[in-house]
Amino acid sequence: MKSRWPLPRGFWSALLSAALVMPLFAAAALAQTGPGSQEGRKAFAGKRSPEERRSFFEAWKAQHGSAPGGKTEASIAAIGTGNVGRASMVINGAGTVVHTKNFLGIAPGTTTSCEVDISSPNDWLGSQSYALNDNIRPVAFSSIFMATNAGTTGAVQPNWATASAFGQTIVDGTITWVNTDGVQPSWITGRAYQVGMVVRQGGGSVRGFNYRATTAGTSGATEPVWPTIPGGTVNDNGITWQAIGFYPGSFTGCGPMQLISRASNSVETIIASEGDAVGASQLSGWGEFIAMNASGVVAFRAAVAGLLSDDDENGSGIFTAGPGGGALTKISTSGDTVGGRGVCGHSTMVGMNDAGQVLFDGLGRRHEEVWQPSHVFANQRTYPTVPNGLEFFGTAGTSGAVEPVWPTTPGRTVVDGTITWTGFAQNCDEDDHGLVRNTGGVNSLLVAQGSSVGGSTVIGFGSDDDSQAVGNCLGCSYNDIDGLINSAGHVAVVLNLLDGTQGAFNFTGPGVSTQVARTGVAGVTAIGPRVSINNSDQVVYRATTGGVDRLFRFTPPATTVTIASVGDTVNGHTIFRINAFTDINTSGNVVFQANIDGNAQDAFYYWDGASTQVTLGPVNTLASEMITVNDSNLVAYVTGSGSQEGDTYEGHETGGIFFWTKAGGSTTAIAVGDIIGGDTVGNIYAQHTSFVRRQLSSAGCVATAYSVGTDDPEMDCQEGDNSSGCFANGSPKLFVSCGAVCPLITLAPPTLPGATQGQPYSQSIVASGGAAPYTYAVTTGALPAGLTLSAGGLLSGTPTVTGTFPFTVTATDANACTGLLAYSLVVGGPAQVTVVINPPSRTIVVGANSNLTVSINIPQPTDTIVTLVSANPAIVSVPPTVTILANQTSATFTVTGVTIGGPVTITANLPASFQAPPATTAITVIAVPVATIPTLSGWALALLGVMLAAAAILLMRR
Repeated sequence: MKSRWPLPRGFWSALLSAALVMPLFAAAALAQTGPGSQEGRKAFAGKRSPEERRSFFEAWKAQHGSAPGGKTEASIAAIGTGNVGRASMVINGAGTVVHTKNFLGIAPGTTTSCEVDISSPNDWLGSQSYALNDNIRPVAFSSIFMATNAGTTGAVQPNWATASAFGQTIVDGTITWVNTDGVQPSWITGRAYQVGMVVRQGGGSVRGFNYRATTAGTSGATEPVWPTIPGGTVNDNGITWQAIGFYPGSFTGCGPMQLISRASNSVETIIASEGDAVGASQLSGWGEFIAMNASGVVAFRAAVAGLLSDDDENGSGIFTAGPGGGALTKISTSGDTVGGRGVCGHSTMVGMNDAGQVLFDGLGRRHEEVWQPSHVFANQRTYPTVPNGLEFFGTAGTSGAVEPVWPTTPGRTVVDGTITWTGFAQNCDEDDHGLVRNTGGVNSLLVAQGSSVGGSTVIGFGSDDDSQAVGNCLGCSYNDIDGLINSAGHVAVVLNLLDGTQGAFNFTGPGVSTQVARTGVAGVTAIGPRVSINNSDQVVYRATTGGVDRLFRFTPPATTVTIASVGDTVNGHTIFRINAFTDINTSGNVVFQANIDGNAQDAFYYWDGASTQVTLGPVNTLASEMITVNDSNLVAYVTGSGSQEGDTYEGHETGGIFFWTKAGGSTTAIAVGDIIGGDTVGNIYAQHTSFVRRQLSSAGCVATAYSVGTDDPEMDCQEGDNSSGCFANGSPKLFVSCGAVCPLITLAPPTLPGATQGQPYSQSIVASGGAAPYTYAVTTGALPAGLTLSAGGLLSGTPTVTGTFPFTVTATDANACTGLLAYSLVVGGPAQVTVVINPPSRTIVVGANSNLTVSINIPQPTDTIVTLVSANPAIVSVPPTVTILANQTSATFTVTGVTIGGPVTITANLPASFQAPPATTAITVIAVPVATIPTLSGWALALLGVMLAAAAILLMRR
C-alpha cells in the first residue's frame, strides 16, 4: 500500500461522460476470430511491445468487423481539468455511478501552482511565470525552493547546487528562489524563516497539515504545540505559523479532490470533497476502493487531517455519504477502539451491503515491544503500557524502575533510566488486520489477528507477510481481503492459524463463524488466499487435495462441490493453474480464471454445475482478477495484452471489457480503438477488486475509465505536473454501458407466506422483465418435504415437516436470460388438535339407539381413528372405534341403552400422537314411560261445567 504522505502521484479525477446505447459485438468476433482465439493467439503472442499489440488488435477488429460504431459520450462541465485516476468507481442497480475526481495540480496552459502538498510541489519549468511564495522542486535536485518575488524563470535551469543549504538564494530569470529545505521541510529550532515558508512538525506529522509563516523571525528553542484546525495559528518566538492543511481556501490555483455521484441520465453531484469538515478536522484524500448500496449510499476510506500519523493508513477514517449530496457520516477513525482492540488505521478495503452494513479493515499498530521496567533496549522502538497514539524510539540503554511520563506530541523526548526516548506518530502494521462490521452506527469486531478461531489463534489473513503461510498464492499480501459482505452481513475470509493450519471461515457475527474448509480435514493440504461469498452463504475457495489444486463451492450446512481441478479438460483445453480471483452470484453460479494448455493460454470459465469456456487468449492476455457475474448470470470480463509494464502485466492499451451469457456468447462494452465522440479510445482501466461486483450492476451496466490520445496504462496523474500522467494523455473519461444481453428479471412475491405442517399450501411465483414464457426451478437450497415447484411457478403441496427452509428460485425466460430471488419459507407446526362429542349429554330409552357426533377441530390428511369407551357397558354400549375420514372433521356413532341406569360416561380418545385430551358425554337410560290421563285444574273444570250447561240449554230449546 502506498503512503499518501507525500500524496501518491496517482490520484484520479474525471470529466464525467455517459456512454449511450451502442451496437454490441457478435459473439463469434471475439471467440472465433479475436486476438484471444485459437487462430489469433500465435500471431498475437509474438507481438511484445505495446505499439505492436495495439496495431495487431486494431487490425483484427478491422478485418473481422468488430469495431462497434455508435458510441457517444457527453462531457460534464467540471471545475478545473478532468484528471481521472485509477478507476475507483462503483455502479448500482439503479445505474448510479460514484467515482473519484482529482483536481489537484496545475492546469495545463496555466502558470499557477498548487501548494496543497508542500512535499510534492511542481517541477521547475523554464520560461514560466510564478507568483510570490510559489514553491517548486528543481529537476533532479532534492531541495524545495520558494519564490521571494513574482517573475519568470529562465529558459535553462540555474545551477541549484550553489544554493544547496536552507536559506541560500539563487537567481533564475527574474525570480530569486530561496532554499526552504529538503524533500519534507520540517520545523527546526533556531532557524530564520521568511514570510511564506512552509513547514511540517519537526519530530512527526499531524496528518494533512502544513504551517505557513505569516510573519518572519527565528524559531524558538522549543517546538510549538501545532494547531489542528484549518486557519489556526501559534506564536513561535515571534513567528506566527498558520495551519493551511487541506482547506480549499488556502489552495492556490487548484480545487479539492472529490467523490462524484451521477445517477442514470442525470448530472453529477458532489458526495464529498477534500477539505470537508470531520469534527474539528477535515477529509484530506481517498482510498482506492469505494462501496455503494442499492439506495446510493457510499462507503469509502479517506485520509483525515489532524490525526497523528506518518502515513495514510494511520491518519484515516471510514465514512459514508449520500445518496447524492447526503450527509457525511463517520464510521471509524484512527484511534478508535473496537472490541477492545485499538484501531491504528485503515486499509483501502471497504465493503457495503444493501442493508447498509459497512465492512472495513481496522489495522493494528506495528508490532513492537511494550515498555518494561529495568529492561535493556537496543536502539529500538517501544510503546507505553497505556497507548497514547505515539511510539518511541530510544537510544541503547536500560529503562528505569518506574515508567516515565510519556510525551503526547511527536518530536518530544523523555529520559528513562539511561535511555532517551523520542516520540513519533505510531505506524500501522498492514498485515495486522481486524475485520469490523458496522451495523446501524455500531462497530463490531468480527475477527482480528490474535483472535481465537477454531481452537487456535489467528496469526495472519490469506497469505499475508506476517504469517508467511504456505498457501496457493505467490506474493499475496493484505490485498487478499476483498471487502465482500453479503446481504446478511456475513463475511468469508481465509485465516492462517498458530497451530500451522489454514482455514476458510464464514463470520456471521463477532467471533462467530462457520468453518468452510481447513487444512488437515478431508485431505486438504493448502487453501488459497481468496474466497467469495453470496447471499445464500455459499463460499467459493481454492484448496489443494490429493496434491491437486482445485476450486470448491461450499453450501451450508456441510455440502462441498468440486467446481474445477488442475488437469480437467474443458472444451479441448486442459487446466494448468487455477488463479486466485473468483466470483459467485446468488444462484451459486461461479466465474473463475485459469491458465491452460501448459500455461500457454489464459481462459475464463463460467460454472453452473458444469464449466463453460467464456473466452481464451495467449498467456497474460486476460485480467485474472477482473471477471464477475451478476444475479442475471451476465458475465463481465476484462482483456489486455501480455506486455509487461513495470513489475506487472497490465495491458490496458490493447484490451477491452466484454459481456458474456451462456446463451448469447460475448459482446463488447468498450475496447481500445473504439471511436467515442470522435476520439479514439487509447486504453481502458478497470481496477481489481473494485471490478468484482462493483463495476457491473445487477441490471447489466458496466462502468470503467478510458483515455483518448496516447497511452498511460495506470492513468496516474502527478499533482502539479502538466507534462506527465493524465495531463499529457487526453483527460480520461468515465464510460458506462448498459448494453447487456439480458434484461433484469424480477420475481414476485418478494417474500412467501408461511405454511403449516399438515395443511395444504399453494403460492404462485411470477417473473417479469424478460420475454415470456418463463420456466421456474429451485437452484439452491431445498423445499420442505411435501412441497414442489412446478415449471410454471406454482409452489404447492402439503408440508410434512416444520422449520425454516432457505432456497433460491430462478426464472429463465424465452431467451435463456435468468432472474432469481432468495426465499425463506417458514413451516410452522400444526395447531393443537382437539376432539368433542355432541351433544354433551343425552337420555335414551332402554333397548333403543341414539346417534352422537364426534368432531375434531383440524382436518387431517389421512383417516383419523377415534377410540370409544363406555364407563359401564352393562348399561350403555358403544362401538370400539369411529373413523373420521381424511380431510373431514366429524363422524357419527351409535349408543345403545342396555338396561335402566346412568348417567354413564362415554369417552372418545384420539391416537396418542395427537396429544389431545379425551372428550366425554353422559348417557342416561330409562324405562318405557306409562300412559297417563291428563287432569284439569279447578278453573278449567268450572269453565268446562259452564260450557256444558250452556250446551244443554241450547238443546232443550230445540
